[in-house]
Formats: sequence, C-alpha cells, structure tokens
Amino acid sequence: MNINEIEYWFDRDIGKVYYKEEDDTRDTLDLEDPATSGHLIFYFSRLFAGSEEDYKLPVYVTKKKGYIFGRKFHWKQKSETMTLLTSPIHGV
Repeated sequence: MNINEIEYWFDRDIGKVYYKEEDDTRDTLDLEDPATSGHLIFYFSRLFAGSEEDYKLPVYVTKKKGYIFGRKFHWKQKSETMTLLTSPIHGV
C-alpha cells in the first residue's frame, strides 16, 4: 500500500467505516451498504449491465461518503442497452 493513501476498514456488523489518514489520525463514519472505498465500483456496475435500472453506490473516499450514479442509455447504432458511470463521486 502506498504510504500516502488513506486506509479504510468496513465493519458491516456494526455499520461503521473506519479510516486512518496519512499522518496516522483516525476517525469513523456511518456505513451505508452496499459500499466501497473504490475497489468494487467496476464489479457493482456490471450487475446492472444490460438492465433498465439506474443505480447509486455509496463510496467512501477523501474521509467522507459520496455516491457513484449509473444510468442506462441506448446507443442509436445498436439495439443493446449499456450501463455507464454518469458522473464522478458526489459528496454528501
């Protein structure tokens, strides 16, 4: 792990996200499931590929909670529906 990264731990049993900053200070956030600190975004988005559903994924980065939003769209040249991330993380 890069020494300049913030580390996150998810305790889903008690609904908390713990993080440790680069200078070793620590804090806690309330957890909203399903959630990630970034490593599961691609896999989560694939669950909605080809569906008619939009989705929202809670993401914990930069010491706060934000969301990744995905929505369906149709290619005019193709008949298939694809899912894309439509925006960067939006903080709460």
